[in-house]
Amino acid sequence: MSSDLNSLTEKPNQVERLRTFYELVASGQYAAALEMFDNNPDLAGESERVVVGVLRLKLGVQKYIG
Repeated sequence: MSSDLNSLTEKPNQVERLRTFYELVASGQYAAALEMFDNNPDLAGESERVVVGVLRLKLGVQKYIG
């Protein structure tokens, strides 16, 4: 755990991009969050991949429903 924390503190730009990614998700800006994820492969941690999978599913279902 501390090695993860150390790696994040060494990469403040990555931390800021992760914060922005989650703020986009929280505010409902799913397409923007997916675009940000696609354009920043270094954001691809396990949690982020799960979030992106759920967003892609949600947007796909919305496209067919309404």
